[in-house]
Amino acid sequence: MTLEKLWTKGMKALSSPHALFASYALILQWFTICGQSAGAAHYCSKGPATTVQNISGETQGSIYTLYDGDTYYRNSQKCVWMIDAGPNNRVEITVVSSDLQWTPETVICPGYDHVAIKDGEEGREETIVLQWCGRQKPLGAVSSGRYLRVEFMSDKNNPYQYTGVHLQFKTFSLTDCAPSWHTSPTDYCFKLLGKETDWSSAQRACNAEHANLASVVSESEHEFVLQTYSESPRGLTAWIGLNDIMDLGGYQWIDLSDFAFDKFPSGHAANQYSRCVSLNFKEEVWKLHDCEDFAAKPLCKSKKGEKTKLFPIPQEMEEDNKMPVGLVAGIGVAIGALVILVLVGVIVYCRKKQGSNYRQTESDYPRGAQSSNRQAGAVSYQHSAGNDRGGGARPTGTQPTGARPTGARLTGVRPTAPPVESSGTQTPGIDMAAPPPYEEVVGDAGGALPFKSGPAFYC
Repeated sequence: MTLEKLWTKGMKALSSPHALFASYALILQWFTICGQSAGAAHYCSKGPATTVQNISGETQGSIYTLYDGDTYYRNSQKCVWMIDAGPNNRVEITVVSSDLQWTPETVICPGYDHVAIKDGEEGREETIVLQWCGRQKPLGAVSSGRYLRVEFMSDKNNPYQYTGVHLQFKTFSLTDCAPSWHTSPTDYCFKLLGKETDWSSAQRACNAEHANLASVVSESEHEFVLQTYSESPRGLTAWIGLNDIMDLGGYQWIDLSDFAFDKFPSGHAANQYSRCVSLNFKEEVWKLHDCEDFAAKPLCKSKKGEKTKLFPIPQEMEEDNKMPVGLVAGIGVAIGALVILVLVGVIVYCRKKQGSNYRQTESDYPRGAQSSNRQAGAVSYQHSAGNDRGGGARPTGTQPTGARPTGARLTGVRPTAPPVESSGTQTPGIDMAAPPPYEEVVGDAGGALPFKSGPAFYC
């Protein structure tokens, strides 16, 4: 709704019986629209997917990840904005709202509808400072220089409707702190982020703002932080950058500032289960907490007028070899995966080898020899009612004269069946071919089946 339409609606509302309540509601809408209309609004371009919208010469504005006039973003949508703050300026961007396709908690965002904010100019080295999808809603990001790139992509398999993401950006001088930050007397910038999280996630959130968890290195800085956020809830606890993750009792700031000042309470002692430090605003002291299980708001710090160096999250060391626990676990996983691959390879090789041996055994016995033996071993049986078994059949004719294989490998060849006996029901005049006798199959091997010599492989 535009301001003109709101004015027309207000004039009509004043003539209604509930003018007082209508006026109150319109005033709220007025302030809402005024607050959201600071600067120009930028929507997705309906041109080619590779179209980049350049935003320059604006000190503030809004970005919406949908087409102008739409309520929900569409499938297979790609939008890119490049914010140019101008020479000697930087960009601060704030996430006002985020409504994206549902995703599992642990997921790679580029496979779903997602937003990515990159620090740097297109075509040069770019760094992803912020990326999210699903129900996540980060706070915002700050550029290191004049450029900040925003990208939005939706997939083609989204059956539901979502309103997308609303961002607000502001530019500021390179020599100043970002608009939402506080400048200390020591020319540092401080900001207390609004979302409680674990210590590692707090450091990553500060990194997105181009800062680190705060190092409070003096009494004056400690008092400045307390006074700046004195209106915060008195039970507030904020993460700071002090920790002893790498060495129990060996405290250090994450930005490697000198550790010569502390506000630990009396009787403080190192604890192997509580390795990260927080600032308790009610008691005005520092306390130890579990880095993963305890949640607090991040207190971030950056250098005014300078590009802040971002530091990685420290890794816990093993006591024996002083190697990071994460590295040791990674090596263990890699070794386990290698062992599994070797076992799978051995099993596959064994199966193939056994199949090859079976096929070779069949091919070692000549098919011609088998056929001639069977043909030569045919015996004619005649029906006779006066035999010793009461009409059984007796073989007549000659024994097989076919070729006898010598030296051939006959592994797996079974002994032949005994001669066919008459059951008293055989049809007269029918000749039946009997299988070759066992003696013919064994040949001249002396009653033993010959085996091929050579290397053996057993699985």
